[in-house]
Amino acid sequence: MDNSIASILISSTVSFVVGAATSAISFAAYSISKRKVYADVIAASRIKWVADVRQEITDFIAIYHEEKGKPPNERDKLMAKAFEIELFLNYSYDYKAYTDLRDCLSEYLSQPEEEEITNHESLIEKSQKVLADAFNRAKTEAGITERMDDKARKSLLER
Repeated sequence: MDNSIASILISSTVSFVVGAATSAISFAAYSISKRKVYADVIAASRIKWVADVRQEITDFIAIYHEEKGKPPNERDKLMAKAFEIELFLNYSYDYKAYTDLRDCLSEYLSQPEEEEITNHESLIEKSQKVLADAFNRAKTEAGITERMDDKARKSLLER
């Protein structure tokens, strides 16, 4: 009879330990899955944001060419597009790239009608810094390390 009690205690203990371990593993898997879903959603949103801002900058340059020659106070479409772009930007991060882009947009708005901006490199460069920063944050949030990124880049170049 003592063997049967000991056997029951041992099997109960083993069952309890296995159950507890299974619960812990399930909880860990759930937590990891939840974080992965969150990271995927944020990364996808950032990538869409990058595409949207890129299109807004392109539209801004096109509108500038439509409205060049007008006095600064009559460039309504250009001003509206500049505000749209600024609404896409989050200045709470205090990124120099964001403020540089905002300053560049302001230059376009205040440019006298007799002095046309023909070289848009500065605007494009400042935009690319903001977009690259957002894209890098998307990769980080998706769990893509620099090493993984380099490996993927090398495999693309080898094709």
